[in-house]
Amino acid sequence: MLFLQWRNIEEEVSLELSSANDQIINSLQMVMRKYETLLEVLGERLLELEGLRDSPRARELIDRLLQRNPELAGFGLADPEGNLILTTQNLDRSRVPNLALDPRTSDTFSKALDAERMVIGRTYHLPTAGGWIIPMRYPLRDGEGRVVAVITTGLRLGAGESLWSKESVPAPIRFAVIREDMYRQYGSYISGPEMEAYYASPISQRVLEIYDRLLARQGLSITSRPEEGSKVHLYAPDFRGNWGRVCIGYTSLYGYYTLTAMPLTEVLLRFSRQALWTLGLLLIFNGLLYLIFRAAIRQQRRNEAELAYLASHDQLTRLPNRRNLSDRFPEWSMSRRQGFSLLFIDLDNFKGINDLHGHSVGDAILREVGVRLQHHFGDHCVFRQGGDEFIVLWEAVPKEQLETICRRFLAALRTPIACGEMQFSIRASIGIARAPRDGTRLEELLRRADMAMYEAKRLHAGIFHYQPRLEDQTGGDTRIEQALAGALERGEFSVVYQPQIDARSGEIVGAEALVRWHHDTLGDIPPDRFIPIAENMGLMREIGLMVTEKALVDSASLIPLAEASRNFRIALNVSASQLRDEGFVDAMIALCRNYHHPTRTLVIEVTESLFIHDLEHARERLDRLRGEGMEISLDDFGTGYSSLSLLTRLPLSELKIDREFVQNILTDSQDYKLIMGIIDLGRSLDIPVLAEGVENRQQAARLRDAGCDRFQGFHFARPMPLSHLQRMIRDGWFPSPPPAGSPGEADSLLG
Repeated sequence: MLFLQWRNIEEEVSLELSSANDQIINSLQMVMRKYETLLEVLGERLLELEGLRDSPRARELIDRLLQRNPELAGFGLADPEGNLILTTQNLDRSRVPNLALDPRTSDTFSKALDAERMVIGRTYHLPTAGGWIIPMRYPLRDGEGRVVAVITTGLRLGAGESLWSKESVPAPIRFAVIREDMYRQYGSYISGPEMEAYYASPISQRVLEIYDRLLARQGLSITSRPEEGSKVHLYAPDFRGNWGRVCIGYTSLYGYYTLTAMPLTEVLLRFSRQALWTLGLLLIFNGLLYLIFRAAIRQQRRNEAELAYLASHDQLTRLPNRRNLSDRFPEWSMSRRQGFSLLFIDLDNFKGINDLHGHSVGDAILREVGVRLQHHFGDHCVFRQGGDEFIVLWEAVPKEQLETICRRFLAALRTPIACGEMQFSIRASIGIARAPRDGTRLEELLRRADMAMYEAKRLHAGIFHYQPRLEDQTGGDTRIEQALAGALERGEFSVVYQPQIDARSGEIVGAEALVRWHHDTLGDIPPDRFIPIAENMGLMREIGLMVTEKALVDSASLIPLAEASRNFRIALNVSASQLRDEGFVDAMIALCRNYHHPTRTLVIEVTESLFIHDLEHARERLDRLRGEGMEISLDDFGTGYSSLSLLTRLPLSELKIDREFVQNILTDSQDYKLIMGIIDLGRSLDIPVLAEGVENRQQAARLRDAGCDRFQGFHFARPMPLSHLQRMIRDGWFPSPPPAGSPGEADSLLG
């Protein structure tokens, strides 16, 4: 029995060490990818600004970036011979050695000259940086692929990054990161005088021989690498000679061995606790047999209770599940005959977060959403319906009071959720069905609250109460699908234009082309109703080409109207099906040539969701369009899963802030901070920023003062036919942006 207990303890410790090892590997890859993207963007910006020269603008750029990343020791730009051209002001360049000649840096600097991605150097002591650092270097290449410089930085040990601190894993687990050249990159239990001996030399041959003999018992050797995702477990000594249980993993992305270990004294302590308990039971077995039976019965009851709990609760969020809702609903509804409300909550853009960042990030967000639901709605019934859908049962309260409660929850939900190095501001849509007005049966209320939720999502309203017309609207989708079949041939589509305004001069610098549909029987159908249906029917390619052709013809009459319009831009929205179409790029180029339209005045608007599944193919098509002179605008930027790496990999010439954030810029500090971050990001990458949905003077003033470049919205003009736009440009009918803090009304100039 004691032997079995020892094996159980070993297995528990091995599981803990494996879990900690996976955590270290995941965190390591996330941190290194972050800094690789940072170095890539910084290097490209330095080359764009001044080339390979030390200049005030270049120093200002790297010093500002260092202030935003205090965990880094500094930045430097070196030529291929290892001479430093540029450093941040905290580093004395004269005291930093030549990177190609210093024995601590020469090996990895040489590797960086031949590498296609970031190279991580050996951990070493750099007095100029004030301590021990992990160097990271990224090669910069010219148009012919030759390395013209190496951008380098160093991560301070103990700087608080999640990976490089001893708090990264629970005590008493320790961890170490070992390079393939057997130099130690980091050890969580090393500090003070030991650091020189630990980092300055590779692992000694004597220690390697010890590990080789221990690994040989498992048919392995010191040169063996664990397969990606697998682990090797053994008892071995650490740097100080103290033995422990060790788990060895390997990540090929940066060529690291990851070791997590628990001291042997801790393993023995855990065993002794169980062993003493077992021996005690054996000594008094006869006298306590009755108590053991009673304990077994109690445990069985606890197990049954746990099974019942698991059957009625969601294992991820620990919230009651749909089965629990079905069981509790009859009693809930019977005790509230005066009425109650059912809230159907669905997270916005959650699928995009899951697809782009993985299910582990999605699960972490769902857990936090569950915590915030319970905190906000308190003792009321909160359930997880499934996926990113949640249900809340609420007492009968006036409609206005319920809306206030819901809006406070949506505001609390937008507080950023941290997942490793990333932060996500989550938004949701809430549909409300009220009993007994909208039904009394659970399925009936769920279906109607679900319909109200989709209407809230369609209107970007956040909250929507069920209305009987939604039943008719569901049937209306079928009628729209039937009417769409021949709408293009019947000439039922038209194009209108919404002007885009320069934030400083107030001049009209372009217009977005928007499609409209009028059917003889159905009347005017809004785009957010018919475009998703047309997308599913495969009609968007033909509709998109029609809009493009009409916009090219119309813009020919706009360019000559005024001096301010000589570079007049026409913006066109591109759907997912259009961008996936192999012939899309050729068709766009052919249309521009047929109508002799200057491609530099054409803006192609794409949304982030288009790149989730097929980034490389989408980028190739956008690169071709950019090569033809067209501009690329990233629409709805900041709606939940914006990625810095996406900005560096796409040929963007504009960021477009989603109207949802602009609407709340005067009242919601979170939205204002997000917009400030987007504008600052655009300025650092030399990408202009356009804000859509500007509806009043105060919003325009706040955005202009924040540095926004262009405006679009009802405050300036609603979408209009070509003739109105021609008159507006010809007559110079546009408002000057208001001064900061000036009063203004929320009306539109064109009604």
